[in-house]
Amino acid sequence: MFSQIRNIWVVGPYEIAGVTKMISCAIPNSYSVVLKRHKFYDFSYDYTYNFKINSLISILISKLVSPIVLAKCAVRYSGFIYVGSEGFLYSGIDSRDFEFRFLRKKNKTIVCYLVGNDIRSNIKMQQRFLLSNEENYSNYLPWVNTIFSTSNYDDLKFNIAQVALKYSGAIFSTQYDQDSYLEGRHYPIGYLYDFKDKSFDNKKFVNLRKKKVVIFHAPSSPIVKGTQVIRTIIKMLALDGFVFDYVEKIEVPNSEILEQLSKSHIVINELYAFMPGVFAIESMAHSCAVLTRADPHFEKSLPIGSESAWIVTPSYLLYRNLRSLLENPKSIKTQALNGFNWAKNNASLQSEGPKLQKILESILPLK
Repeated sequence: MFSQIRNIWVVGPYEIAGVTKMISCAIPNSYSVVLKRHKFYDFSYDYTYNFKINSLISILISKLVSPIVLAKCAVRYSGFIYVGSEGFLYSGIDSRDFEFRFLRKKNKTIVCYLVGNDIRSNIKMQQRFLLSNEENYSNYLPWVNTIFSTSNYDDLKFNIAQVALKYSGAIFSTQYDQDSYLEGRHYPIGYLYDFKDKSFDNKKFVNLRKKKVVIFHAPSSPIVKGTQVIRTIIKMLALDGFVFDYVEKIEVPNSEILEQLSKSHIVINELYAFMPGVFAIESMAHSCAVLTRADPHFEKSLPIGSESAWIVTPSYLLYRNLRSLLENPKSIKTQALNGFNWAKNNASLQSEGPKLQKILESILPLK
């Protein structure tokens, strides 16, 4: 009986930028659990609540039902892939130590898939800035909330790292963009965007010199993504006489983002992160030329050839890089094609899914 289920993983328990859905699609026979519906994504999962994310009833039911869901999953499945830093139980007190200890006693394999601020130490990132003089998230996160600059916040990231190191069979994170207390013991983050039936969209670039170039920006957090800088550069280029359409979307469903990507030529992603992010991958998959800060010279975990997939664009190079594309419309298609091919070969469900499966198969407990 166990041999029939030993390769089944629980993936969850929350959705972060579509990562939970992508991982569950990459693993045959996985069981996806999302305890609260995401306000921007309308994916289907094997188990989820149907209440609005911020509704009182959703919060109450989550507190009551989540332990039951965890217990049932612990009986039925061999491993747990935790996307993000939250757990089935309230993790604010012990950073998931009780929950992970319970699962390990049941001989369950634990995987931590950490993205964004789940594990990132703002203090360590500030040290990165002082050494490199290259801005990163740490320069602006305290503007969003002063908690990011406190020692208590950093202590929380330290505890999350220590619990992950203590109980996990595998940890996924990034070395530079998410500088943390993981002490280097982790696999690099891989993107798993589904490229099935996708091909490069040549039509959007036909007679581009005679059409308005569409520039798109869709920040999840405007200040830390550099939206204030982007708006300034867009205005400067318009005053210089360039004719284009600039589209900006904030707080909209992912379906609306994807629809706009199909009509856009250039995407400006974020200006302070050293990884491309899911939005950049979506943009390349939809045949857009991407400008973003991500840089393989800093983030060594990025695949070979990443420097040609997008135009490496810190805030101080945005005007130059964007102007260059507008002056040479043919180069937009060339860059978009480079990005599409790179993403298909290095950031797709089809290319990266088997690699993830191989790692997971190697850490399941022997029975």
